[in-house]
Amino acid sequence: MEHDRGYRLCDAGFSYGRAHAGLQALSLHLAPGCFYGLLGPNGSGKTTLLDLLAGHLTPSCGSVLLNGRQIDHYPPADRARLLTSVPQSFSLNFDYRVFDVVLMGRHPHIPRFARPSRDDHTAVEQALDAMEIGRFRDRSVRQLSGGEKQRVMIARALAQDTDYLLLDEVTANLDINHALAIMKLLARLVRQGRTVIAAMHDLNIALAFCDQVVVLKDGDLRCYGPTEDIVTPALVADLYEIEAESYRTATRTNQISFIYR
Repeated sequence: MEHDRGYRLCDAGFSYGRAHAGLQALSLHLAPGCFYGLLGPNGSGKTTLLDLLAGHLTPSCGSVLLNGRQIDHYPPADRARLLTSVPQSFSLNFDYRVFDVVLMGRHPHIPRFARPSRDDHTAVEQALDAMEIGRFRDRSVRQLSGGEKQRVMIARALAQDTDYLLLDEVTANLDINHALAIMKLLARLVRQGRTVIAAMHDLNIALAFCDQVVVLKDGDLRCYGPTEDIVTPALVADLYEIEAESYRTATRTNQISFIYR
């Protein structure tokens, strides 16, 4: 049913043990077809929430549903055709070519014992072009910079061609031109009907691109809703204990300016 579409968290929380609470029980609905930003200071629970949404962690309490079904009840192959995630940090321990790493994103779509099809290769080429890394296609990933490797991992996620994309600080190591290009690409995917859920620190990036934000602090859900309603100087003071002011740009986008005293 339509109202079951998207993510629904029902008193879902996660604990790493007594020393680290992780994420307190929270309830919210993330409808499909939106660009969601996860905001909050370091250690606020953004990565833990993404891991719950991806099915990498099992909730200590409550449940996480995707399209009306508990996320951990999906067979791995079905889940991989539905969602993909790009972590904040990753390791590539083998000397793979860039093309082969991106091709790994097609694995959920390739029948067992079958070889990649022409469509699979086309999807890889399109992802390489989208990330502007086609010139690296035959290079070892070990020869790339941190930012270039990040773009390879995003290309792999694009090649996976899923309805839901979960991203953890994916622009952190990128030059501003590549960071903006990726955000514009993600916004375009949302306009085409995809759902993007991205953890980020840059409040102005969130204001420019995110439809909705989910704000966490100390593992607790602080607030969520339309970005321009939530990301205000008052929020900055609450999260980071610093002063800020907001202004409207020529492109009619709200932005935050920090006050240095």
